[in-house]
Amino acid sequence: MKNILSGNYKKVFSIGLAAAFILCGFFVFNTGIVFTEDTRWKASASTPTPEPQVLGETTYADGSLLRENGGIDVYIVKYVGDKKFKRLILSPAVFASYEHLKWEDVIDVEKAVLDSFITSDLVRATGDVKVYKLYPNGDIGEKRWIITEEAFIRLGYDWDSIYEINEAEKNLYTDGPNIE
Repeated sequence: MKNILSGNYKKVFSIGLAAAFILCGFFVFNTGIVFTEDTRWKASASTPTPEPQVLGETTYADGSLLRENGGIDVYIVKYVGDKKFKRLILSPAVFASYEHLKWEDVIDVEKAVLDSFITSDLVRATGDVKVYKLYPNGDIGEKRWIITEEAFIRLGYDWDSIYEINEAEKNLYTDGPNIE
């Protein structure tokens, strides 16, 4: 039986293999591979091991719905710069007031994941300048208007933590005493 990689077959195979390597963006030299696109990953006979790759933590898209494994509370997350916020969706009626939210999109996560987010209970309805602090009150919830900027600052609230809500959600909450 004739060796398929002898003579002319070997030359054709070598040329084809070299073309494939060139098209893929790297060249073969001796026993190593040198990538032409990214200088961090160079392997050759003198440096056989590439630099280790650092894997980051799992991140969730802005607006993701998270729930602790085995829990019932659902949170919606948001990011502002390097800050990570979560807001409790206080009731199924609130959830239903947003047509884009789907129960099948809720992601179950470890408690440590939820704990890595700052809890926010501050909201503002679209087109409204009033900022409210939400309080759980049964399955309905209560909103309290933070009347002044001075009160907001005095209480140590973060402007970035304010969630924008729709008018339907705003109207689901009962009015509590204002915060001055």
